[in-house]
Amino acid sequence: MDNSNTNILKIFQWNAKSAVSNKHSLVKCLCEYDVDIALISETWFKPGSLISFKGYNVVRNDRFDGYAGVAILIKNGYMYNELVLQNNFSSDIQMCGIELIISNDRLSFFSLYCPPNSTTIACDWENIFSQLNNTGIIGGDFNAHHNIWGSYKTNQKGHQIADILSDIDIILLNTGQPTRFSQNNNSAIDLTFSSPNLAIQCT
Repeated sequence: MDNSNTNILKIFQWNAKSAVSNKHSLVKCLCEYDVDIALISETWFKPGSLISFKGYNVVRNDRFDGYAGVAILIKNGYMYNELVLQNNFSSDIQMCGIELIISNDRLSFFSLYCPPNSTTIACDWENIFSQLNNTGIIGGDFNAHHNIWGSYKTNQKGHQIADILSDIDIILLNTGQPTRFSQNNNSAIDLTFSSPNLAIQCT
């Protein structure tokens, strides 16, 4: 992402399915791509466990059983505030968020995970996207299927999000390429959304 008043920010999004077991792969990506901000879903961190990544600060939201979970990794040297989110969801969606402070700019980043069997309602997504404000990006595993972002099928979550996108000023950054690969089929369940003024700066 190229913010006109700052250097280019390198943002990385990944579904870890255990950021502990797959820590080596994650660290390799952080180094190889010189990542500034990493949005991680399915961290599988146990509450109270000590988790660290050299060169990064960690903001996290763990699930009680040590599965699911989300985190944001912020490269050392960046000023940021952890955001207090309105997690009044009808389902077990998890989110965490930060406000990154660069010169006079304040950019918001959110990491999200919604389990595949979670039953959501439209208000859940309205609450989520309302927190994006004018300079925000949210990424994660939504487990939402819709042909708008390249899924071969559509589910309830996909319908709900697609309907909301037609009513609010939020940009879907996905290109239609699959984000999850399997032997049977590929799918696009890892989604990234941005406020319009940031979307035009994302490549």
